[in-house]
Amino acid sequence: MKVNDIIKSRDFSGRDDCFIIGKVLDYNTVTGEIECQGIMQVWENVVQDEYPDVFTTVMNGFLPFDSYGDRITVL
Repeated sequence: MKVNDIIKSRDFSGRDDCFIIGKVLDYNTVTGEIECQGIMQVWENVVQDEYPDVFTTVMNGFLPFDSYGDRITVL
């Protein structure tokens, strides 16, 4: 992953129906934090709206239950 990559940030490990698509603005490999400019939000397979807000998520492996599946995918 690098700055300007587009990522899919899943809300829950192992679920692919709730997520935010965003453009990576910055990331920290020590803390695992990823800062993104939101593009689109999907909840239970329904596109909600454009998602213009900046959001923060965490890299794979930094949260409990990450073993259920990747939360972050570079598109």
